[in-house]
Amino acid sequence: MTQTNKWWAFSNNTNITNYYLSNTDDIDFWIINEIFKYILSINRQIPEYNPEPDFSLINVSEKIKINFKNPEEELYVYELYTNSLLYIWLVKRAFEWLNRFEQDSITTQIKLKYLLNKKDAKKEWWSSYNILLNIIEYYIPPSKDGKYFTMAQAIVLFFFDDCTIFEKTDSEKEKWKAKSLF
Repeated sequence: MTQTNKWWAFSNNTNITNYYLSNTDDIDFWIINEIFKYILSINRQIPEYNPEPDFSLINVSEKIKINFKNPEEELYVYELYTNSLLYIWLVKRAFEWLNRFEQDSITTQIKLKYLLNKKDAKKEWWSSYNILLNIIEYYIPPSKDGKYFTMAQAIVLFFFDDCTIFEKTDSEKEKWKAKSLF
């Protein structure tokens, strides 16, 4: 049995004060938290409204096929996603611990970064894969590497999974349409 330590979660702005996690989870959650804080420090503009994300698993295969047309890139994204499943789950848990204000800010910033990269992609002839990597690299805090890349990758893939970024499948479009205020 793994020894557990008390771990203080996130900033003073969150509702959660502590959790008991294994020693290996401590480091992973700490890195996820640090990247979330970094994302929040980049831009403090908060939207008035952001629809509630759907955290149920989507048909990732279909979504990857829609967004990554090059077979090599498609295979690499499958590998990234498969190798990140545990970390994506950790990101989901960590994201749920943030308050709504912080969740909305991070979601909006990642969506905006995706849209700006998508716009630049047309000028630079970037593929969707280049956009994905650019977003991941953008959210690694300065002077960090290694595990930070892995966690930034999981954060970006989490938002890919919940349909915040990249093209949606037809069933995802219907879900989001049903939730829309308009």
